[in-house]
Parts: sequence; C-alpha cells; structure tokens
Amino acid sequence: MIQKLKISGILLISCFCPKYVQSIQNQDIIQVDIVPGVESNLIQWNFTEPTEIDSLILFRTKSLRDPFQFLNIIPAIPNRYLDDGVLSNNRYFYKLIYHKTDGQQRSSNLDTPPFGRPLKMNKYQDMFVNEFTQKNINNIEALITILIEKQISESKIFPAGFNIKALSLLLSSNIRCEYPWFDHFPVHDIFMMETKLENKLWQDIPKQVKQQIEKLRPYYRNEFLMIPQEWMKRVEKGIYLIEEQINYLFSSFEEELELLNKQEPVRVSWIRSEENHNWVDLLLLNPDQLFGKDIALISDENLITILYPEEAIPGSIVSVSIPENWYECSLAIDGIHIQNLAIDHSQSEKIGISLQNGFILNSDLDNTFIIPETSKPVRLNELMYEPESQSLSIELLYESEVIDPLIISVNTTDIWHYSPVYSNKQTIIDSLFNIPDYETNIIWMYLYINHESSNINTMTESFPIITDSKTIWSRNPKDLAWEQASVSTMGLKNKLQKKEDGSGVIPELFALYQNYPN
Repeated sequence: MIQKLKISGILLISCFCPKYVQSIQNQDIIQVDIVPGVESNLIQWNFTEPTEIDSLILFRTKSLRDPFQFLNIIPAIPNRYLDDGVLSNNRYFYKLIYHKTDGQQRSSNLDTPPFGRPLKMNKYQDMFVNEFTQKNINNIEALITILIEKQISESKIFPAGFNIKALSLLLSSNIRCEYPWFDHFPVHDIFMMETKLENKLWQDIPKQVKQQIEKLRPYYRNEFLMIPQEWMKRVEKGIYLIEEQINYLFSSFEEELELLNKQEPVRVSWIRSEENHNWVDLLLLNPDQLFGKDIALISDENLITILYPEEAIPGSIVSVSIPENWYECSLAIDGIHIQNLAIDHSQSEKIGISLQNGFILNSDLDNTFIIPETSKPVRLNELMYEPESQSLSIELLYESEVIDPLIISVNTTDIWHYSPVYSNKQTIIDSLFNIPDYETNIIWMYLYINHESSNINTMTESFPIITDSKTIWSRNPKDLAWEQASVSTMGLKNKLQKKEDGSGVIPELFALYQNYPN
C-alpha cells in the first residue's frame, strides 16, 4: 500500500511501499534508544555511518501487528526527540528513516523495533509540576534552585519578607566573588542570618535535594531531553556544587560579618536626591551601642541631631534631609567625628558610600545594602587641592602586577593618561595638575581603566573634593579607607602597615611626575 503524505511541500512515500523495501544491509544504520518517562518517551539516535542529512522521518505504532504510522519529520540534530503524545502503561514502537541522495533508504532496526512504555505520573510529581508550572524550569540547575527554595521555605526558619529566592539562587549558583553576602542581601538580612546558619537545615540541603530530584527524575529527565547517563552526571555535579557553595558561603559569611562588626555602630551609607531634596541615609549597624549617645550631622556651625526609634534593629535606615547650603558634613557620635563626606547637590543619581568611604555612582542596590570596596589592581591613594594655586595633586597606588593603561578625569576632562610599568612590588606614583575654575565648589575625580583588548574605558573609582579651601584626602594604609587629613604625604616615600603576622614593613616604589596639561 502506498501512503501519500504532504509535509512542507514534499511528497513522502511510506516505507511500506514495495518499491522502498529495505535490504538487510540497510537496516540498523540508525541506532535508536527509547527512554520512558512520565507520559512521554524520549527517542535518542546515533548513526553507524557518516551522514549529511537535515531531518529524519519518525513513525510509531502501538502494535507490531499494525503498520507504522507517520508521526513527524524531526531535525537530525540534536539527536533526540520527545514524544509526549502518548498514554501511560501503553507500549509504543518506533521507526526512523531517511533517504540518501541516491534515493536509497536507511532505517532503524525493523526486526526488533525499539519501544518504550510511558510511566504514570504519581501524586508527588503531579503536585510539584502543578505548583511550579509558572517557574520556567528548563534545566537541572533551575530545578535544583527551586528545590532549595522549597526546602528553605518549608523549614520556616525565616520570617515573612525574607528573600528566600535570592538565598536559593546564591546556594545553587557557582558565584565566587569577594563579598557574596554584601552583594546579594541587605544588612538586616545578613545580621539575621547569623543565628540561622546554626540550623541543621544547611547540612541537610544537599541530601534532601538529591532525594527530591530522584522522585522527580522520571518526569524532568525527559523534559530536559537527557538520557540516563547525562542525567546522572549533571545531578552528581549539581549536588557537589551545592556542598561546595555552602562551605564557601559559610566561610565568607564569617569574614563579612566580622567586617561589619568592625565598623562604627552607625554610618552614612547613601546619598540620594528625591523631590528636590538631598537625603543622607544612615545605616544603623549596632543600635545597642548607640543607647544614650548623641548622634549628629555637622556642617561648619550647623548641626542636625539624629533620632532613631528605640526598637531599631541592625540594618535599620534613618534618612535625614540635608539643607541646600551644606556641601560637606560630618557624622559625629558624642561630638567625635567618625565620617566626613562631600555633598554635591547637582548630582541627581543615588550615590553609595562604601565601607572605605569611596563614592559609588549610580548603584542599582537600594539603601538597605552596604557596599564594600573590592580589591583593585590600581586605586586613588591620596588627593590634595590647593585653592590659591588651583593645583590638584593625585597619588596612585597600584599592585605588583601588569595592568592596563589608566585615565584620570576631573569632571568631564581627562587630565592624566598613564601606563604603569611592570614592578614586582606595590608602587605609588604622584602627579600635580593645574585645574581651571569651575562653577561649582566641588570637583569629581574619576579613575578609568583602559582595557586594551576591547578598547573600552571602565570607571573603577570616583571621589569628590571641595575646592573652596585646602582639602586633603588620603587612604588609611591599614584598611585603605578614605580619611580627611591635615598633612599631605605627597612626595614622601610611603610605608605600609606591618602585617598582622608580625612580618616586616613592605617597601614601596615611589615616582613623582609633574603634569601641566594644555
């Protein structure tokens, strides 16, 4: 019997026509394996001879007593196809064929056609699939993330509002950064995690996830078009990465929490402009230490007393509106100035203040986050402005490694192009510039790295300076935090602090350049 099928304008003739009866040697050219899954059969094939074809013709039958029926034309690559138009507990036989350019037909085994018997979805699989049908689970990594999120949610160790999804993504990812907790969680959540990490939940997560994956394997293995060997390897790798990530995050958490505990109990963390007002956001890191103390923002002879609720918890935010005539201010506790900063009312974006008092422009984090300053191959180390001579001195510190050329800009003008030379030691270099008058009494320094491979300039640092009086800012050599200084060390050979292990002072190279831009 000849069966005519019109697909994409091509007339396909069934292999049952005597004209296309295969010889024994043309069988088994396509080796086919069937992997039964929940209400599906995964068809996977390989060729025993080189082929240059774009598609295959797939046939199916429920009984070898009946002829094979055309099912679909499928791409030859990738070498698998999911047949989900089947019923559980029924047996389905399959045949794949293709035609060579000379008209000869090649097929899978016709003597013992491959078959699969789909499984019935059990209650747990049905509940899980229906619950997470909107989650776009399209690979094992996404499935593991959902299972971790489910495990944490069901533990009920976190209060309502905690970002369990962000925690699940962090646990299931392979993220390696300097401050993973600071990068992903607001301060109050980090302090909350301190007690939660003692819970037995974290040790059980890999084991529980592995058990849940095994229950879901019959459904998702076929959904992800994976054969058993691939599934097993990916699951083993995923569980291993969870264990590694948990160990890494626990270790990093201790370091990041220690860094937070070293800070003053309150600090300015954000400056933002809203509704024609500039706001300073104070982050309370340890409200208990502030009990009975006077907290104030001070500018010249002006003072704003800071009040905060008695029930404030670590990570709480106190927002203070700053008068328009304030261009710099200090945060003080009992009259002791602990943080100084410039305020540029012309800036419309939100500015984050890092733990080292660096200014982070256009941060996409909200004001409940704290921003550490990450390690950099080169950084601004000291800045000094002399209003009488309108001169700006800049000191750079770069590490003992080869780095790309850099550019220093003041506002929108590039004033210094520098290509560091290789050194096996930390190196400091100074330069002096004449700065023209600007309409505002604040200038911004920007440090850009010029990536020669891509010819793209990346801004790695920004810092503002008041220009109506002599101003000196330098980094504390111990923790590299910016501090306002009364005496400049420009032109002097710097020395680093001794290492904590008691080793000797590390010498630095020093170079002085005079630049007078046109």
